[in-house]
Amino acid sequence: MKNVAQNINKLFATQTKFAPFAFDNNGKIIESIRQDLLAKSQAICLKILKQFEALEITNIYLAGSTASYLWRDDSDFDVWIKLKIDYDKFFIKNPNKAIEFLRSYFRAEYNQNKYHCKIGDKKIDIVLNVSIPQKLYGLYDLVNNKWLRKPSQNLLKGQNPKKICNKAIKKFAQIKNEIANLKRNKDDQIAIGTISRLHNKHAKIVKSQYTGVEDYLIFKLLRYEG
Repeated sequence: MKNVAQNINKLFATQTKFAPFAFDNNGKIIESIRQDLLAKSQAICLKILKQFEALEITNIYLAGSTASYLWRDDSDFDVWIKLKIDYDKFFIKNPNKAIEFLRSYFRAEYNQNKYHCKIGDKKIDIVLNVSIPQKLYGLYDLVNNKWLRKPSQNLLKGQNPKKICNKAIKKFAQIKNEIANLKRNKDDQIAIGTISRLHNKHAKIVKSQYTGVEDYLIFKLLRYEG
C-alpha cells in the first residue's frame, strides 16, 4: 500500500462544520441539492424496480461522509433508499419476480457503478436497503428535510492510526496473495475455490464498513488502494 500514511491522515481529518457544498451554516441541506438528490434517486430507483410489484419507496436518506464531519472536498453523495416490501404478495405469489428483484437489489448494493449519476462534478452513489443504514455517520432525511440522526464530531476518538494501518496492510497483502495464486494456477477447481474466497473476502470487506469505526477506516484504506 503506497500512500497509507497520507491516506490515514486524510481519514483522521475531522471537520468543524458540515460540508459547505451540501449544507448551509445552520446544518440544513441546501434546497437545490435536496431536490436534485430526490429527483435523481427516485428516477434511478424506479428504473431499476419498475417491473416489480409490491415495492414502495418509504424514504430517501443522505448518508456517508457528506452527512458527517469526515467529509472532504472530493466526497460524493451517498444516498440510501429505504424500501417497503409486501413479502406475501411479492415473494410467495411471484417467485420468479422475486429472483429478478434480488438480482437488481444486489447489483445496486454491490455494483454501484451501474447506477451512478452526478450533481456537478460530484458522484451520487445509490444504495437500495430495506433497513436503516449504519450508525457511523449522520443520516439526513431528504423527504422530510431534517436530520434523522445527527453525526458525532468525536467519531474517531480513541482510534489508533498505526493499528488501523497495520490491519489494512495485512488484509491488502492477503488479497494480493490470493490474486497472485490465481494467476499462477492452471487447475480449474483450485481457481474456482480461489475466486470464491476472493468473492467472500470482498463481500465481507464491503459489509464491514458498516459494523464499526475501526472496520470503516480499514475499508476506506483498502478502497483507496482500489
